[in-house]
Amino acid sequence: MPTLERCHAVVLAAGRGTRAGGPKALLHAGASLTPWWRVQAQRLTEIGVRPVWVVSGAVASEIGRYKDAPKHLVLSDADAPMFSSVLAGFRAVALSNSAGIFVLPVDTPAPAAKVWKALAGSSTPCVPEHKGKRGHPVFLPVQWVQRTLDSIHSAGIEPTELRLDTLIAATAVTVAVGDPAVCLNLNSAAAFLAYTP
Repeated sequence: MPTLERCHAVVLAAGRGTRAGGPKALLHAGASLTPWWRVQAQRLTEIGVRPVWVVSGAVASEIGRYKDAPKHLVLSDADAPMFSSVLAGFRAVALSNSAGIFVLPVDTPAPAAKVWKALAGSSTPCVPEHKGKRGHPVFLPVQWVQRTLDSIHSAGIEPTELRLDTLIAATAVTVAVGDPAVCLNLNSAAAFLAYTP
């Protein structure tokens, strides 16, 4: 089983967050009004994975003003389909030094470390499931990522034509977990303000 320290987490945070009133990474969370990116970054540090943040230019500009900003920011177009951000994250990871990649939408609170450990043991794409409902992060073994990148490149496929859930549908396994956070999506400013770990 790969250790989490050898795995990467691609955090998808390039969207405009139109329904939430702005980019979700920049919204304030909880009674402390902590910027959400900081909440997620702290959780990922505690879990022990190596994060790659895929962000828009606006998010990068705002986060970059802070000394504790995530070190690995990758730019993606806020108007592009989500899979463009997934690909940008894949390409930013040194695959030869990675055991696997987790994909976490920024609006899903990073679940407990035991969830990540349970997923990292899979040799195929893997999705957490809580009480029959699938969630995030998705785990992708590095060999699967490399094959997928090679296939996309050789076929000349446009990212607008692809979805991660479709690509993994035939081979993905689910792992039952006890943390309901895997199914939580914070989709409004009020949801972020009401959030407590």
